Amino acid sequence: MVLLGHSYGAFLSYALAGLFPHLVIKVILVGSAVFDDQCAAMIQHARLARMSDAQKREAAFLEGQLTRARGKEKDAVLLQLANLDRVVDGYDPLPLENPFLHVSYEIYDKVWRDVRTRRQSGALLAYGKKIQCPVVALHGTYDPHPVEGVVKPLACVLRNFRFIAMERCGHYPACERRARDTFFKRLKSELV
Repeated sequence: MVLLGHSYGAFLSYALAGLFPHLVIKVILVGSAVFDDQCAAMIQHARLARMSDAQKREAAFLEGQLTRARGKEKDAVLLQLANLDRVVDGYDPLPLENPFLHVSYEIYDKVWRDVRTRRQSGALLAYGKKIQCPVVALHGTYDPHPVEGVVKPLACVLRNFRFIAMERCGHYPACERRARDTFFKRLKSELV
């Protein structure tokens, strides 16, 4: 099978290809989350640099709310933060009525704690040592996830790795006005 994963889903595709290399003929990482912990710290800096003063105030307010909220309130605040991030993560995002179907702070927190632990220990990157198929990363040049946090680590562990930079493209190429057509053409060519 060909595995395609976006953002955190790119990690999942990568790990699955390392765990079951005999089942996977290609991995396509789209807007991958970063494999390097130092680069992960740069994401929020990139987002803040893109925000207007009003968006920065909103982000700070929501982050404060997130620490004080309890239960389902946390889900609602996280959804607001995710919507704000989606706007600044995109080069020219298409308006979406409901981009996130369901948000769970509890799941988000557990997943990213696990990712941080695996990323810091090197366990996440180590899956690549067992990957036998080609791995292609499609990454927008406007994506706040730093390219060096994807390219450098993967180039060190993968035998067959290609990186394709997409111009005028942020973190969500399928949902961006200027990147969408190019993204689907590139994706189609990778699937043939």
